[in-house]
Amino acid sequence: MQREITSYTEDGIYQKLYNIYFPVKKETLEILYPLWVEKRKGMNLSSRTLQRNRNHWEKYYEGTKIIRKSIDRITVDDIEIKVNGCKPPNNPRDESRVYLPEEKEKLFRQLNKRLMQMPYETDAYVVFLLFKLGLRIGEAVALKWSDIDWEAREIHIHRMESRVEDENGKLKVSICEYTKKKSPAGDRYLPLSDYEINLFQTIKRINEEAGYLDGDFIFCDKEGRTKIREVDNCIRAQCRRAGIEVKSAHDIRRTVASEMRRKKVAIEDIQWYLGHNDEATTRTYILNNQGKQKTSRQIVNALSEMNGSDVLMGTQNSRNEKSPEAF
Repeated sequence: MQREITSYTEDGIYQKLYNIYFPVKKETLEILYPLWVEKRKGMNLSSRTLQRNRNHWEKYYEGTKIIRKSIDRITVDDIEIKVNGCKPPNNPRDESRVYLPEEKEKLFRQLNKRLMQMPYETDAYVVFLLFKLGLRIGEAVALKWSDIDWEAREIHIHRMESRVEDENGKLKVSICEYTKKKSPAGDRYLPLSDYEINLFQTIKRINEEAGYLDGDFIFCDKEGRTKIREVDNCIRAQCRRAGIEVKSAHDIRRTVASEMRRKKVAIEDIQWYLGHNDEATTRTYILNNQGKQKTSRQIVNALSEMNGSDVLMGTQNSRNEKSPEAF
């Protein structure tokens, strides 16, 4: 059936032809949001991230007219920006995003207690390694024995677990031969101390005794290669049992960066160690991991020589000045 198309401009004609041959589906945010949520649930995201997504939907979208409007008909005029409601950036010294010393020690004690009860459960060793190498959790579970150079005492980080689409467009867990966002900075060689060498040797012994095997992968259990979700569950469960705030594997990564900086390691070296593309990203990982009380004591002690008043300090006037009685 023929259809007459008219327009005052050539661009208008092209646009109308495009709309005929490539019609836009009349989808709305109200229809797409539940589908988006289901896809996010299969992406190994933390429960905290998913909850934040729900909070944003409820706060900014739910109950508004825009979610029922066809996406192709949404215009700038439909978008309402509430300036007064904008949330300020996160406090760069936010202690909830790193493990404080007492939290770290409690978690370590709980993990060691767990290993005493279940010596062949290697998930705990992954957590210990994260606190030393500051790896992304996906990088840790993708490590292979061939990545370790025992003589040079270093390990090659160059792959990670991720979710990729299969031929049917469905997401599946897979090992990718690259790190996050295929960043060249992620391909790095990290030094190993005696602690990490001993940890890997312990894992090798456990794998041999328990019969754990999945190709060349270092971290395995009776089901095969250890997955991100297993380690993430381990961290959260042991945090709860240790009686501390539940924090993520990425919070461990921030803790490592913060501790390195506290020990005067240069920013560019921390950037290389974490596998970041730029220094700006690394700086967002450096937080106060000592706790407010210890930080306050350090500040007070650092400024102790700035005390100028003898009267306030209750000390004798030691300066070469005449006392009030001399006048």
